[in-house]
Amino acid sequence: ANLPEVYSGVEPFNPALFQRQKIAALAPDLPEADREKLASMLAKYTKERKPGQNNCGDEPGVILFSYDNLLLHGLATVLIDSGVIPLAVLTEEAMEKAFAVSAGRKIGWLIADMAVKSCLYAGNPEIRILQLTPANDVRVTLRAYREGVTAVMPRPVKGQGANFIEEFIMLLELLPEYIKKTGLLPVVLV
Repeated sequence: ANLPEVYSGVEPFNPALFQRQKIAALAPDLPEADREKLASMLAKYTKERKPGQNNCGDEPGVILFSYDNLLLHGLATVLIDSGVIPLAVLTEEAMEKAFAVSAGRKIGWLIADMAVKSCLYAGNPEIRILQLTPANDVRVTLRAYREGVTAVMPRPVKGQGANFIEEFIMLLELLPEYIKKTGLLPVVLV
C-alpha cells in the first residue's frame, strides 16, 4: 500500500531494534553477542505502547526492587507481556512510597534482588516476597527466610561464570511462569 507522503518517513515499531537500543544503554559493557541474545529474547515480549496506554487492565501488580536497571527492564518487559503491572523501585525510600501509592491497588508480589527489611512490608503481610540472591550464597538465603521472605531464587551475576546471559534469560523467562503457577493472590494494600 502506498502511504501518503506525510507518513512516508514513519517507521513501524521494531521490537528488536527497541530492545537493542535499550540494552546497549543499560549494559554497554555486556558483550555484543550477549546483548543480541537478550534483545532477541525480550523482543518476543515487547509490544508498542502508546503514551498513557495500560495494557494490563486491572491485573494485580508486582513491585520490583533492585539497583540493577538491566534486571528491572528485563523483568518489567516479561511481566507486562504476561499481564502483570510492574512497579520498579531503586531505593528503600521509593519502595515505601510504592506501598503508599499502591493503596487500594492489587499487589501480589515484591521481587527484590537484595535484602529487604521486614519493617518495610510489615503492614502488608499478605504480599509474597521473592528474593533473588547470588547462587551458592547460603547465608543470604537463610537470612532472607529468617526475614520472612516467601521464596528465594538464584540470580546470575555479571562476571561470575561463562553462562551469565543464558542464565539471565532463563530467570526472566521463569519468573512470570513461577508467579502465575504459585498464584498471584492479589492483595489490596491498605
